[in-house]
Formats: sequence, structure tokens, C-alpha cells
Amino acid sequence: MPSTRDAYITGNEITLAAQISGRVAQVFAPVTGRVQKGDLLVRLDDTEARHLYMQAENKLSESVKKTQVRYATDEKNNTRILKAQMTYQQALSRYHRRIQSKGAVTISKQDLQQTLRAVSSSQRALDEAIAAYRKDQQLLDASDAAQQQMVSQATEEFQQASLALMRTELRSPVTGYVARHNVHAGVGVSAGQMLMTIVPDDQMWVTASFKATQLSDLLIGKKASILTEFNGRKVVLDGQIEGINLDTDTALAALSAKNGATNWIYDVQRIPVRISINPLQLSQYPLHPGLSSQVTLLESRQ
Repeated sequence: MPSTRDAYITGNEITLAAQISGRVAQVFAPVTGRVQKGDLLVRLDDTEARHLYMQAENKLSESVKKTQVRYATDEKNNTRILKAQMTYQQALSRYHRRIQSKGAVTISKQDLQQTLRAVSSSQRALDEAIAAYRKDQQLLDASDAAQQQMVSQATEEFQQASLALMRTELRSPVTGYVARHNVHAGVGVSAGQMLMTIVPDDQMWVTASFKATQLSDLLIGKKASILTEFNGRKVVLDGQIEGINLDTDTALAALSAKNGATNWIYDVQRIPVRISINPLQLSQYPLHPGLSSQVTLLESRQ
């Protein structure tokens, strides 16, 4: 059965880049170690970003307080009107009761004047409360648009400051292994600069190099046995040929050999083959990129 020891675990590399420019304060990611999704990998100096965040937070808080004062003024005016209206209704009711109980002829002039003064006084208080409400309402309505604009702007600035602060931290988007590490504490980085790459656990395969003389055995879908290591012990995984990187020179050499021509270069040429790994086994044995492996192609069962 065709076999090769020229095989290595490889996979898709996810590039992690700096989202903002700044100085690297701390690096938590191992050079080639395993990381979990959400792990903090790199932290940039957040002094300025945190200062701007606090400023934006205070500005938003003040804007909200002013809005609350506006509604508090409305509530205060409404309460004043309700109290004045209640006092007026009580004074008016007392006046009506006096008339109904004693009759208009028997009411003394002094008593009538006192009752009417209470009605008039409470009515003026009600009118003043309504006038104050209307005046405040005009002023508040005029400032409402500006206040809403201020709150909207403060909210936007706070969101931007929050995002800028969040971007000082670089976290792992997946669980996997650090493949390339290009960052150190104290160095300056630019937005978009690549800091490291991570190979996700579930996006690994084996790249195996077979001799060109074994080309006839290399078929898409053919089963394979993968011998590799996990935590210091040998494990055997199920694989399958997914792709064959056959360039033009190798193909021509293979054709010449089929036609009986000899080609010593063809005998030493290697063909890279991509071997997929059983997903269930891959989740059971999180492999490290770069691990040396042995791949053996299996005979098809008839």
C-alpha cells in the first residue's frame, strides 16, 4: 500500500490584525500554544482610549440628566396645576354649599365676601399655574430639538469611544493553535498590521507528499490511515484524499512514463496531496499544526 512519512498537519490560518494603531502593552498569547475562543491575546496601551471613554460617558450622563430635568419640570408644572385646580374646586364648593344651606338673603355681606375672595384667589392661582405651564412649555419645546441633538451626539461619541477602547484588546475568534506570532510588548503597531495567525481546531488537514511514481494510486476520495501524535502518544486517524496538487511538469512526466519513456526526474518528483481528517476524531484529538505524520493509502474494498 502506498505510504509516505513526508506528511504534516496543516490548516487554514486566520489572521489577527491590530484594529487601531498604538503601543503593545501586554502579550498573553503563547508563541505556538493553544488558545480558546475569546481568550485575550494582546492588549494595546489604553490610557488615551480610556480617558476619551470616561469623557464621553460623563458627557452622555450630563445630557441624560438635562433631559430628566426637562421631564421633571413638566411633572412639577402638572402637579402645580392639579393642586391649584383642587383648591379652586374646594373654594367653589364651599361657596355653593353656603348659598344652598342658608339662602342668599340670610348670608352676611362679610361672609359672602370672604367666600368669594377664596374663590377668586384660588382661581387666580389656577390661572397662574396654567400660564406658568404654557410659558415653560414654549421654552422647553424650543430647546427640545437642541436637547435631542445633544443627546444623540453624546450617544454616538460614547459608542465610538466604547468601540475604540474595546479595540485595544485583541481576543481569539476561535479555539485553535497560534501558527505565526509577530508581536512583542513595547512595540508600536499600525491599524491593519498582522500580529499573529491562528489555525482553528476544526479546519486542519494533512498535507502529504507522495512520489510521482505513485500517481496512479492517488485518487480523490480514496481512504487513508494517518499515524500522528497527540499528547506524546501515537494515534491513528481516518483520512480521505481531498485534493491533488498536480502541476504541468509532473503530469507530462507521468504521461511519458505511461508511454514507456524513462524519466529519472519523474522518479524523485513529489506530489502534494491534501488528506482530510475525520471530523469526530479531529474534535477528539486537537492536533498541533506542523506535527509530522505518516499517511498510508488504503486499498478500496470491492
